Amino acid sequence: MDGIQSLALSTYKNQIFNEPYPNHLYDCLEILVDGNADAQDFESRRPEFDLARWLGSNGAKLDASLKVLCIDREHNVSLGISSACFYDVFSVMRADPAATYLIRQDYDGFHEFHEEKYLLTRFIGTPIYALLWTFDPATHATRAIFIQRRWAPYEEFKSVLVAHRDHIACPWLPGFASCHMLLRWTDRETEKGEHQTIWNIEISTGFGPYVPGNVKWKIKKGELAFDIGTLTDWSQAVNEAAGNLTNKIRHLKISQKVLELIAQEHKTVYSEERERGAFRFEREGHNTVLSKDSQSELQAIAAEHRRVRGSQRALHELGRAVPVLQRQSDTFLEFLAYLHDRSERLSDVLFALLTHEDAGTSVKIAAISARDGSAMKTIAVMTMAFLPATFFAALFAVPSLRWDQKDVIQENFWVYWAFTLPSTAMVFLIWFIINEPSRLSNGLSGLRKRLRGGRASSLRKES
Repeated sequence: MDGIQSLALSTYKNQIFNEPYPNHLYDCLEILVDGNADAQDFESRRPEFDLARWLGSNGAKLDASLKVLCIDREHNVSLGISSACFYDVFSVMRADPAATYLIRQDYDGFHEFHEEKYLLTRFIGTPIYALLWTFDPATHATRAIFIQRRWAPYEEFKSVLVAHRDHIACPWLPGFASCHMLLRWTDRETEKGEHQTIWNIEISTGFGPYVPGNVKWKIKKGELAFDIGTLTDWSQAVNEAAGNLTNKIRHLKISQKVLELIAQEHKTVYSEERERGAFRFEREGHNTVLSKDSQSELQAIAAEHRRVRGSQRALHELGRAVPVLQRQSDTFLEFLAYLHDRSERLSDVLFALLTHEDAGTSVKIAAISARDGSAMKTIAVMTMAFLPATFFAALFAVPSLRWDQKDVIQENFWVYWAFTLPSTAMVFLIWFIINEPSRLSNGLSGLRKRLRGGRASSLRKES
């Protein structure tokens, strides 16, 4: 494990940090539970120099506490915090250094680190944010870093976390809140994004499960025509939607794994406590009903294990909520798979339409080429018809040829050939250079090789 940590830290040396502005303040959230009182949440904005102190502080009388620090991340994977402050925050959290590799490499998915020298460290990476948190079982203190990757999701995560603030004694609360928030965000963004895109293109093309009958009738009658540019734009949009849907399905499956781990831990802890018979949980105004032992012994156990019971109660409540999210997630995953299937079928339809339009364009080009070919044939025939007569007319009109004299060819007739022959050769040379550049280049390269070979052989003979 030490090797993994050292390699992770060596990779993290390449992490880019952006020094914040002097007056920059970081969003912070604090949720506290003291005794039997309800959980209280406090929002604040703090300067960089106060972050490590704030995260490290913990009231001795508190039953549980949760603190979240929000850090921005740019597109080049740079963090909006100084390097020194980030390492101080990481040290105060007692987080496993191996997790720094996940931040530096912009990892997705769920990861967990169990090194004894550090607190249990968990990491969740998504397309829009990353969440890293630790849990101290001695004080029931949860410390988390929320890294905004894009689209500023911190406010929504904060609202979901506050909604579940009564369960901050559970070490899984940040992960549960992440799963709940990601499900809500994916549902909302899919509805106004990929779902709307696919539905609009289906209506426009007339191919889809919810296309009105009048649109399909127009398609059959050939009243709707599509140009290649529009079809290309639609094809690009549909394929982009299919890629986004695949990514969303992947991340929801990761969330399902996190929910399964919460349910598994809840089942294990609850089964152990039932077997021991020390206490059981019944939700009656957050009260714990004790049984099987004398009242005095139970009071001693309750005083000694108050924090433990609070953590178990919180885990129990989250465990009861997990199946609700799992069923909702399963249903939404099926809907995403259905949307993805529709996008693939629509992509095939658009490809067929593009092929059809391309074939039609090729037919039009062939027809135009045929007309151009007829015109060229006409020009060629007219040229052949008039060329002999034009040649002889020009020949008879040359001043250096006197047809009315005994010596038809005059002394300066050579001037005609002196200009004609070089000009003709020049025209053919230019034509060859323009139309046969590759042959010219190959010929010149071959000539250079022969010249070099001749020089080398002559030098060998001289030596």
